[in-house]
Amino acid sequence: MTHFHRTTLTILLLAGACYFTQPPMARADGKKLNGMAAIVNGEVITLAEVEGSVYNQVRIWVLEQDQSTLTQAKVEAKMEEFRKQGLQDLIDRKLILAKAKELGMSIRESHLDQMQASFINERFKGNDKKFYEELQKAGLTIKTWRDNQREQIMIQALRNQNVPKDIIVTPNDISDIYTRRKREFETDPKIKLRMISIAKVPTDGSGNPESQKKLITELRQQIIKGADFATMATTHSNDSFAAAGGDVGTIDRNVLNPTLTSIAFSLEPRKVSEIIDDGPFYRLMFVDARIGGNAPPPEKIRDELEKLVIQEQKKGAYERWVETLRHSANIRLFQ
Repeated sequence: MTHFHRTTLTILLLAGACYFTQPPMARADGKKLNGMAAIVNGEVITLAEVEGSVYNQVRIWVLEQDQSTLTQAKVEAKMEEFRKQGLQDLIDRKLILAKAKELGMSIRESHLDQMQASFINERFKGNDKKFYEELQKAGLTIKTWRDNQREQIMIQALRNQNVPKDIIVTPNDISDIYTRRKREFETDPKIKLRMISIAKVPTDGSGNPESQKKLITELRQQIIKGADFATMATTHSNDSFAAAGGDVGTIDRNVLNPTLTSIAFSLEPRKVSEIIDDGPFYRLMFVDARIGGNAPPPEKIRDELEKLVIQEQKKGAYERWVETLRHSANIRLFQ
């Protein structure tokens, strides 16, 4: 992995910031960034606002990280994570903050002062000057940082109000989550993986994201019906593994990005994955075989399993609450 020099990271983030201020603005799929992404209760959300929100999230995330452990791969993975859910996250954020306003929630400036002082003490050892320097390098203003903290406090407060406080974990809950997620506890698992990658925008101009999505959907259907994955990869894939029938090799959890790793290691052998939206590509994965990776019995990891049950139930309750906000809102999507 390549570790960032601070100046390299700054250039990356500031380049992204400049990109959103240079008209005419367009994405890889040709859509103008000053076009509309959605209208939420009469408020327009532009594509530029979505992309700008993603970059702001990445900047703030970077500022909060230990720079000595930050790598280009980590930043790119986090950026892609934010981008995939960018519009929905922005819509949900607006709905939750509108609810906070409706309830009359407010955050005192003195509380933000305390948070800022605590952050500077923890992250910059009390060095105010260093904090402001890093804000500037990341393309942030103190107002942007404080506004983000204020919004996060209100969102977290409403989240806490709408998830169960005391969750009783039953033996059935433990059995169910162990069955579904025991592979997360396997020691040193490896898989023999194949992959098909279909570029959303081919370099030869022979397709667009819509036609490429249709292509990979058809490929997946053929594989489900018995077509050979390796043959499909050799014929159609757009990555460096195509000539070898999509053979990525025998890998552990440290080879692919977090999203692909999670999906690949959850696949049953000889089963094709769902279509994966992975940045500039649509992908399919296929596990030829699993090697090693035995999980301990559930009684040995009961505490961890209980935590997962609680996390899932809280997340489910929160999602159901947010869904009620979506249903009561007037939302129109343009993507």
